[in-house]
Amino acid sequence: MQSNDTQGLTINDLSTAASAYTFNRFINGEGLTGNKPSLRSGWMTYQNLVNPNGTIDQVALNNAATAERLNLLANLNAEAISNPAFRKILLNLTSSIERESNQTNLEALISIGQSPANNARQLFELAESAPAIYPADSWSISQRDSWLLYFEHFGAADESESIFFGPGNIAIDSHGDLWIANNFKPGSEQFDPPLPGTTLPRLKPSGELVGGEPLQGGGLYGAGFGIGIDPEGQVWIGNFGFGASNIPLRGNGNSVSLFSKEGEALSPNRSRRAPRKPSGGYTEGELLGVQGVTSDQEGNIWIASFRDTAATPSKIVVYENGQPKKFDSFQHPELTSPFDIAIDASGDAWVSYRSGGRSGQGGIGHFSFDSKDGIRLIQTIESRDLNVPFGIATASDGSIWVANNGGPPRYKSRTVCKIDPITGEVETFSINASKESGPWGLNLDGANNVYVANFEDLSISVLNGSGVDSLYGHEPGTALSPEGGYDFDGNIMRPTGLEVDSAGNVWVANNYNEKADLYGQHSVFQAIGLADPVKTPLIGPVEPLLWTTTPQSLV
Repeated sequence: MQSNDTQGLTINDLSTAASAYTFNRFINGEGLTGNKPSLRSGWMTYQNLVNPNGTIDQVALNNAATAERLNLLANLNAEAISNPAFRKILLNLTSSIERESNQTNLEALISIGQSPANNARQLFELAESAPAIYPADSWSISQRDSWLLYFEHFGAADESESIFFGPGNIAIDSHGDLWIANNFKPGSEQFDPPLPGTTLPRLKPSGELVGGEPLQGGGLYGAGFGIGIDPEGQVWIGNFGFGASNIPLRGNGNSVSLFSKEGEALSPNRSRRAPRKPSGGYTEGELLGVQGVTSDQEGNIWIASFRDTAATPSKIVVYENGQPKKFDSFQHPELTSPFDIAIDASGDAWVSYRSGGRSGQGGIGHFSFDSKDGIRLIQTIESRDLNVPFGIATASDGSIWVANNGGPPRYKSRTVCKIDPITGEVETFSINASKESGPWGLNLDGANNVYVANFEDLSISVLNGSGVDSLYGHEPGTALSPEGGYDFDGNIMRPTGLEVDSAGNVWVANNYNEKADLYGQHSVFQAIGLADPVKTPLIGPVEPLLWTTTPQSLV
């Protein structure tokens, strides 16, 4: 074990392992390369892993499996320093034939952070054969085919004080802060169903609540999957309401809310006298049960009005330049219940529809918008492989990725589809999860790898994206996560939305209890350094974070 003090920071095996994970795409010699948001997010994450004195921080200790993995990584590092034979095994297990072999312990730890499922069980055996300089009790680690480090954040000291109740989706701003749609009102668990959420939590990358309390106002009413940030940094939230049949029309959200980048509510407020009656927000376009909400590069706001009644069909609505009074709407002639929206490099929108079409399994609509012609349908993509599509995302190479929810009990699914935007050709890839994984949210990282929230399988899966992996030579569609996905050692429940930040962390909305009658969950999860970093906010296709800044000191 090596330990020394540099500018008030103790550098030891624990700090080395923590640095390797949080900065695994950023370490460049003796410095870090990145932009301010990425280094801010990475540094806050590091501080949640290790204290300045080189001990494990309380946030990590509150996540027992993360703390134990960190101890084991420190033992790997310590033994590899003193034992050449041990180091050789470590370097071999973490190297790839597709690139130059690892030569140092730091490179080995970085490789584990980047690919925590690679040779995971062999690395556990190796770590547990090392002297336990850092005492590690592996009882809390149930997923031994993963070296994922993660945190569960409640926006409060513990779950009993959580500001969340059914978080649905996440948007990350240019500073790295997280804005989170929150479906139910915390503390209303005794109602059936609970009251609609009327707050907008905003977290720092550390998991701390900005300003000490969630944002309120603006007509928030049961925000679900819809949340997006426009080019001015304003945050748009879709008010979904409820899914419960015993709260029929009154349970439907009918608006979108708008907040400034500083957190000021800009849309009309709602009445506090009728807790189950939606009011407030922007209602232009006859919205009902809003799901996906996305800005394009010009600041036009695309809205998926998901629900329908005999008088109000489901539709997509666009607020031109973010002005609700200047709206246009479009009812697709074949497809119904639009769920999510992704914007391509041309500013066109790709919309997933849950139902309708020839097979009733939904499909994808491709749309353009301008002030002269309004919303225009360019093409409709239907396929037997498009099985109730939910989450949708556009890759940097132009391809479109879709999660097939399956819509049980009639349909089952554990697949994602890749769509060629020119030909409309659909490729289908299996998720390495259970037969009924029921994926919801889908997003991409800077390498176009695909991250999928498995709602029914209680996990997230990662697939190699649209090119051959330069690290391991994986073909597109190859599973990069362990069998069954990353289940956070059984701690995550039913995840919905997920988002990648500029430090390579993957943030996941822990939305719903496995037992449906218990309703929402109370946290978001942070998978540390799992992804290739991206620029935030996400407006248009995913954009890799470019390393154009001057390297900065590790300390």
